[in-house]
Amino acid sequence: EAMDCIHHLRQYCSVQAIKLVIKDSIESCIIQLQKRKSAMVDATLSTDDS
Repeated sequence: EAMDCIHHLRQYCSVQAIKLVIKDSIESCIIQLQKRKSAMVDATLSTDDS
């Protein structure tokens, strides 16, 4: 949602968004969980059956 606010239609300049997260907060725990889940999905999808 934040990216949508700073990057409007017909805007041609590049936009860089930096997300600040407080260490040991609920948000940092959620981000770590998302990273672990993403790694599990990547590992599952990249397994060779040969």
